[in-house]
Amino acid sequence: MEREKILSYLNEDIMNQGTYYSHKCIPAQISHAIYMFGNLTITDILAFIDITQNQDGSQGVIITPTHIYFCFTKSGSFAYEDIQSLRLQKHRHQQAISSICLKEKTYTFQNNYFNQEKWIEFLSFVSQIDYELQMTIHEKIEYYTRKVIDDIFNDEYEDVALTSKQDQQLHDVLDNLKVVSQMEDDDCQSELEIICKQSLDIFFDLELDSDEIDILIDIEKQISSMMESQYGEDIINQYTQGNKELYERVQNTMQALGISEEELKGKTPEELEQYINDLCHRFGISKSMLDDLAKKFTC
Repeated sequence: MEREKILSYLNEDIMNQGTYYSHKCIPAQISHAIYMFGNLTITDILAFIDITQNQDGSQGVIITPTHIYFCFTKSGSFAYEDIQSLRLQKHRHQQAISSICLKEKTYTFQNNYFNQEKWIEFLSFVSQIDYELQMTIHEKIEYYTRKVIDDIFNDEYEDVALTSKQDQQLHDVLDNLKVVSQMEDDDCQSELEIICKQSLDIFFDLELDSDEIDILIDIEKQISSMMESQYGEDIINQYTQGNKELYERVQNTMQALGISEEELKGKTPEELEQYINDLCHRFGISKSMLDDLAKKFTC
C-alpha cells in the first residue's frame, strides 16, 4: 500500500494519551523504543507514540508501513498482512475494546491510550479488512446517526447544500442524542427509535445515500417488525385469557372479514394454511398474526 495513503490515516487523534510523533519529527528516544519492543531491522517509521511520563521511549507504539510494534503492560507486534479479522466492541457507559485477530493469536486493546475507533479504522484501512462493530441495535442507532451527521458537516457527502432549517434539524438531533445518552436504558431505547425515524426523514429529504444510512434503514425495519410481532402476541394473549372488550373487538373484526371461528375449528392444518394464505392475499392481513391465532383455535 502506498506510503502517503497510510499517512493520511495517521495523526494525533489516534491516541487519547501519550505524545504523538509524526514521520517528520521522530524523536531521539526512538532508538530506545526499537531496542525495547521494536525490531532492529526497522528503517522506515510512519509514526511513534511515547506513553512514558519521562519520554524515554520504553513504552508506546511504533507504526511502520508494514507492521505495528507496541508495549503497554505487555509488548507485541503484528504485520498488517497477517490480520484475519477486526472487531470493535462499543457499549453504553463502557470502555471501547478493539480486537485484532491473527492466524494464531488475538490482541485485545482495552486501555485508555488508543482512540479505539480511530485505531480500528486505521487497521481496517491498512489491512483492507472491514471491522465488525459489536453493539446493540439501539447503540448502533446512536453511533451511525452521529456518523452520518458528522459526515454531512464535514462535506463527506457530495453536492449537499443545507438550508437553515435542515441545518437546525441536524443540530437538534445531535442535541437530542446528548440528552438521550444520560437517560436510563428503557427510556433511552424508546427515544433512540424516535430519533432513528426522524433522522432518516432528514437524510431522505437530503437525498443522501451511504452504507451507514442503509444500516439505519435496516434497523428501523427490524424495530418495526419486532413491534408488530410483540403487538400481535399481546393481542393473542389478551384474547385467549378472556379480555372481554378485546374479545368483542376481535369477534367484530373477524365477522367483518368473513372469518368464522367455528369454521376455523373444523379445518385441518393444511386447510388452515390455505385459508390463511387466501385471506392474506385478499385483505393484506399480517400472516404471522393469523397464523398464531389459528394455532390457538386448533390447540
